[in-house]
Amino acid sequence: MEENAKEVEHDLRENIDLLHNQLREKDRQIEQLQQVISDHERTILKFRETVKNMQFQNEQCKKQIEKYDEQLKLIGSVQSSEFKAKIVETKTYGEIIENELKKLDVQNLTRHVHFLTLFLPEQF
Repeated sequence: MEENAKEVEHDLRENIDLLHNQLREKDRQIEQLQQVISDHERTILKFRETVKNMQFQNEQCKKQIEKYDEQLKLIGSVQSSEFKAKIVETKTYGEIIENELKKLDVQNLTRHVHFLTLFLPEQF
């Protein structure tokens, strides 16, 4: 019986040692996981900071784009007015040229009629 008790004690000690080893391994795993968690938390904080910075930059860019759009509208309206004036000027110039061409046509036709009358008999 004593031998049996020693064997049971020995088995129990081995079992205790095995459980202690498992406990140490679990503690080590817990420590590693806590390190991973803290690393992830730092990464998340950095990500949030980066997102905040990017949102701020995005807002600044939007404001700058709005400002440039307003400037372009002002410039566009000025250019539009200048463009309309240029169109009116060109149209007027075209009408003047057309009138001059019509005058030349009338002169040529008059001269042509004059030449025809010179060679045609008076009864015609």
